[in-house]
Amino acid sequence: MRIYQVDAFTSRLFGGNPAGVVILSADAPPPSDAWMQSVAMEMNLAETAFLCPLPSSSTLGPAEYSIVWFTPCAEVDLCGHATLGSCHVLWETGAVPTGVPISAHTRRRGVLGATRVQMPDGSNWIEMDFPQEPPDTVVPIESDLGVKIRQALGLKTPPIYIGKSRTDFFVHVQTEEEVNGLKPNMGAIRDLPESHRGIIVTSQATSSSGPQQPRDFVCRFFAPAVGIDEDPVTGSAHSTLTPYWARLLGAAIPPGEQRGRAMVSRQASRRGGDLRVCLAEGGRVKILGQAVTALVAEMNTTPY
Repeated sequence: MRIYQVDAFTSRLFGGNPAGVVILSADAPPPSDAWMQSVAMEMNLAETAFLCPLPSSSTLGPAEYSIVWFTPCAEVDLCGHATLGSCHVLWETGAVPTGVPISAHTRRRGVLGATRVQMPDGSNWIEMDFPQEPPDTVVPIESDLGVKIRQALGLKTPPIYIGKSRTDFFVHVQTEEEVNGLKPNMGAIRDLPESHRGIIVTSQATSSSGPQQPRDFVCRFFAPAVGIDEDPVTGSAHSTLTPYWARLLGAAIPPGEQRGRAMVSRQASRRGGDLRVCLAEGGRVKILGQAVTALVAEMNTTPY
């Protein structure tokens, strides 16, 4: 069984977020969740994606695949960097021709789209189409939960906003320095009283510049509840970050247009990664990134 490891949301090896990618055969029975969980545990990466080709309704349409993601200890509903890595592998290996878009059918979050985009500087990026997950549930800063979140993150000053999306707590702190300097208590995050995947922490960018344009915001993501203390770069968190920052930074969709102004995000983990994001019509976000294959290996296991 061939397995790929891809560094996602980066243009260089050993940057971004490494993801495992397994392309399954359409001619064999589907693997069990237990087998996929065991492979993800063996890979011990933030997520490993498993894809299987689906019958396409038209030879002119996108390549259709099913996709699921597992951390070393749990299945997750949505993952950006492993989706980016998966599409990179499909195009790089020729499984999908370069100019053909990809539709990834998830179990719980609908269909995700991906296309290859060439930037004005000639660099190739992958643009993904994801659902919006705005942090609209307000958590009062001085409430019991708000205080526990602040203590878990070790915040010395009150944040600007605490909220919650469908899956994640969301904290907007006052400065980029606070984001960079966080030393959270992972046990305290894991034990927060409401069901959650993790905590997104963000601020407006003030000191750094990104690819081709200044960065608009910075972020970090902590998810010990699903076995990831700090995720290096989290595409799915930008389903939440994009609508939030588009509102604050005036990057909403103009009348008559299909998407809003592009913004640049820096995820400030130790490995780090850069993303370009924007709002899109229909309650969607566009998330753009690059990827590099780090290794290709043969695993001595089969699900069949």
